[in-house]
Amino acid sequence: MDRGNESDRERLSGVHRTEQTESKLNEDFVEWLKTKGPTWLLLGLIAMILYLGLVQWRDRQAAYERQAWAAFNESQFTGLPASFEDVADRYGDVGKLGVIARLEAGRLYLNAVRTNQPFDAGFELDEEDLFDPDRESLSSEDRDHYLNQAERAFRAVLDRDDGTDAMVIHAVTARNGLASVAEARGDVDEARRHYEQAAQRAEGRFPALARQARNRAETVAEAEAPIEFLSTDEIDARLRDRDLDEIDQPRRLSIENSLREFLLD
Repeated sequence: MDRGNESDRERLSGVHRTEQTESKLNEDFVEWLKTKGPTWLLLGLIAMILYLGLVQWRDRQAAYERQAWAAFNESQFTGLPASFEDVADRYGDVGKLGVIARLEAGRLYLNAVRTNQPFDAGFELDEEDLFDPDRESLSSEDRDHYLNQAERAFRAVLDRDDGTDAMVIHAVTARNGLASVAEARGDVDEARRHYEQAAQRAEGRFPALARQARNRAETVAEAEAPIEFLSTDEIDARLRDRDLDEIDQPRRLSIENSLREFLLD
């Protein structure tokens, strides 16, 4: 019996100690809630708000980028350089989209000069349309304007060239575009300078592009002098003044790449 009573007392003592421990923990927890609890709750609330804000910001960024590329795709359907320039102005902070849009705008301006066709005349040219004498052609003012706009677009791309590998292709394309603008203006020295700079920018990273740019720099002078086509009266006048063998020989014809497939078939 004494052993049983002693066992009961130990058990009751253990229960009492447990209750005291739990009571102490509850008191400490209540005290923590009173003193430091509001601070931690506030910090937790701030962290939750920041997390939700980050999620919303990422969602808005994704939607903004989708909107930007949708606008770029719309510009491809219109085929107007002004549309691409607008995309570059509005969404220039979306990766390389602004750079790509300006390169496309510059390309369209150059293509209009090469085909001698204003943008309000339509863009789909068949082979026979290209040589149609009755089709609408560029005025000298339009041609100068298009070349100026193309130059502006290409230079805007070079302004964003930070010298990294990610910008090599874009920078080389812009340099080649400026060289084409200079060629269209008849400035061979300026064209050669841009081709050489394009070769330097591509060196090491894209050797094939560098070789291509150097080849263009070496051959750009071939199209320097315009071709002279004499009228029948001019030929008769020269024949009267000198022998046939003394007539100036025509210069070698340099064919624009965009026309080569039509002329050499």
